[in-house]
Amino acid sequence: MAHFKKYTQVQTYSILDHDRRGHTEKRDHIDKTKTCNNYNLAEHSQDPYGFVKDKIDMSKKSGGRVNSRTVSLVSCIVTMPTTYDGDPREFFETVKEFLDMHFGADNCASAWVHVDEASQHLHYCVCPIEKKENGVLQFNAKKQLNRQYLETFHTELQDYCESRLGRSVEILNGATTDGNLTTKQLKKQQQKTNKLREEYDTLIDDYNNLVDDYNDLIEQVSTLRNTVARLESKLKQYSHIADDILDDQPSRITHENDGPEW
Repeated sequence: MAHFKKYTQVQTYSILDHDRRGHTEKRDHIDKTKTCNNYNLAEHSQDPYGFVKDKIDMSKKSGGRVNSRTVSLVSCIVTMPTTYDGDPREFFETVKEFLDMHFGADNCASAWVHVDEASQHLHYCVCPIEKKENGVLQFNAKKQLNRQYLETFHTELQDYCESRLGRSVEILNGATTDGNLTTKQLKKQQQKTNKLREEYDTLIDDYNNLVDDYNDLIEQVSTLRNTVARLESKLKQYSHIADDILDDQPSRITHENDGPEW
């Protein structure tokens, strides 16, 4: 899958500070002699953290729902393929164009390209905000990073880059501890993921059916218990009635064969 990550407002400062190589950045894998060559493709010069805060304020003023759990920033890392022999900046500009078409260029907080690490890569940070029909600006990372978008991201990004750059582009996902995957590897991995998801969905359906059957049995047991309780209650009532009838009967002994009493 694409290397996307979500951040709440309190988490945004650390990632934005890392992207621009702020004073808190102290990672050993960074070649500080090349840090000066990093560049930002964002279309504004505003401080990115202030940019995010302004977007949050705009959302609140428009009637949007924002709380401490709201995802106010999404980060996407795209690494330049090792097989790409074109201009790196042109490649990353094309990637940013592709991301801007989905998220909106006016929502991009920063788009730093790092050349001071092992592989050149783009850190695209954006506020996942959309304007509703009623004019409300609402953060909605779940909708913008839905399953369909993530599953087709690499394929569509590769097609877009090849169309715009006029050359073969084997897209890589963000750098991970397991290394980068080519599009072919990602497709194969996706096939396995889809199969596992189908098996998982089948298990969930089976589980839900068992739960339904269990609930039906519980309901039947409850109905039977209520029926037994009503019958026991009626039995007690009839027992009391029978006792009352017997108590009201006079104690008479008929002696048919006895003679007159003298």
